[in-house]
Amino acid sequence: MTKGKELLYIDDAGDPGKYGVSSTRYFVIAIVIFDDELEAEATSLEIKRLRRSLGWRPDYEFKFNKMNLDIRTKFLSAVRKCNFRIFACVVDKKRLPPSAHRTNLYDAIVRHAIESCAKYLTSFTVRLDGKSDKIHKRIAAAYFRKGLKYGNARLLSFRYANSQKDNLVQLADVVAGSINRSLQKDKTDHGKYLPIIKQKFIEVIEYPKKQNGSSPI
Repeated sequence: MTKGKELLYIDDAGDPGKYGVSSTRYFVIAIVIFDDELEAEATSLEIKRLRRSLGWRPDYEFKFNKMNLDIRTKFLSAVRKCNFRIFACVVDKKRLPPSAHRTNLYDAIVRHAIESCAKYLTSFTVRLDGKSDKIHKRIAAAYFRKGLKYGNARLLSFRYANSQKDNLVQLADVVAGSINRSLQKDKTDHGKYLPIIKQKFIEVIEYPKKQNGSSPI
């Protein structure tokens, strides 16, 4: 794969449900961007090495919510040396209008995040963590391919990935989880993770957008 064909791996943290007693305030979409396939393969290999060094089986899935502080920091420290960029969208559901939940909020925010990220891209592929059922995936894939405005960027392919088998979707999961945890100021580890990968971020946007334009993290 030649330079200029970026690979985007996308996952989320929090939940897209209406804000309330049983729903989180923040919903985060993290996009991990590789400029070429070689950099993506090198990062995947680094994650495999970490898994082996921990003595875990080859199919163990790194998931932020199933890891403790020590493993989270080891994971982020291991990938910090790799070449990728991070774009993220933070949804403050407390500030959403009631109409926001009349449509599929998850698909709408993923779409908004990709559209907003497109200014950093040329031609790209998207790999999105595939949690939904087959019918929804088929409908959503068509929605992403046909409706997006990319400016000068061009979407080459879009597909869902199995996070259990994809190290780079797992990376997106840990990044999204780290961002979400940083917003939970009542958690003792809220400031532990983002400083490790701070230099990887190209932009973090908030939805709805703040009038002062400040970053949510």
